Amino acid sequence: MIILGAILFVPLVGWTLVRSSSGHLADVAWEAAARRLKGHFSPGEMRAAEPKSRSIEAEVDGVVVVVDHHLPMVNDPSVVHTRVTAKASAPQDFRLKVFRAKDWAELARAVGVEDVPLGDERFDRAFIVKASDPEAAALWLNAAVRKRLWTAASARFWLKRGKVETVVAGLVTDPAKLVALVRAVAAFADGRQRIVRSWSKLAKRHGGSVREQPERWATLELRRDGVPVVVDTRKIGDHHYTDARAEVATDTLEPFVLANDRHSFQSTLPQAELAGLPEGYDLFARRPDTLQTQLDSELMHRIAELAPAKVRVAHDAVTVTRAGITTKRTDIERAIDLAVSLARAG
Repeated sequence: MIILGAILFVPLVGWTLVRSSSGHLADVAWEAAARRLKGHFSPGEMRAAEPKSRSIEAEVDGVVVVVDHHLPMVNDPSVVHTRVTAKASAPQDFRLKVFRAKDWAELARAVGVEDVPLGDERFDRAFIVKASDPEAAALWLNAAVRKRLWTAASARFWLKRGKVETVVAGLVTDPAKLVALVRAVAAFADGRQRIVRSWSKLAKRHGGSVREQPERWATLELRRDGVPVVVDTRKIGDHHYTDARAEVATDTLEPFVLANDRHSFQSTLPQAELAGLPEGYDLFARRPDTLQTQLDSELMHRIAELAPAKVRVAHDAVTVTRAGITTKRTDIERAIDLAVSLARAG
């Protein structure tokens, strides 16, 4: 009983410290932050067996964010941290960590800390990014997310197993800092916003729809000139690709594959020769002599201009594959137009 009492007493002491004068300031600050976020503030309860932390729950840009206390060391209840968490719209195996580089950035990089460059010179100098998927990380940490991370007081953000978390040492008693932390976590929790927003605008223009996918990015469905089209993403090895797939309504198309990376894109069709192929492409087809009507000079020019990683024509569909996760609407439209043109070429 003595041991049990000691176990219960440790978190209770910590809770008592949290409910002290600094705790009163926290109550005022957290309630003010909750109002700004249009969320709900719970002052917490002091119970011997199970003390309940004060908390904020708010929805920001469609993401539910929770702020509460975190006692990292039960044997040192004087150490109280402020924790902010949210469910992430990301595959379960996608891990991402962002932390401020501060003065030891060069040392960290020199001893082998893997750092994902984002192409934002100022951000790359100030932050170190570690990711299980560097290509996806560069897209996830888009300009809107980076802007939120700049304004947050936290030094570290984690995304793993579908959850985002940041922990700030001490009890935050500044409403503005709490609001900034919540908004940063909300942005960090859904880096897919860039692709979904871009694809949604295209879907709206053509009367289509976009669905977020739990294990990848998103799927865009629409009709172009009466042809059903699906745009989706996939991953081969360490690289991401965007597919624009147009349904074929005729049975006169000759199957073929055009690829500029034969090692990544294998084909069961034999390699073939055809005059006028875009530079760097290999052709795979059983009857290349019949392709002149399907691959006229205009289509060859459009393929060379768009530079897709692969073009696959089958009896049921035409797929135009671009390297990377395509967010630029004009590039997506050009891929869709090319797929539709090839699907109707027979």
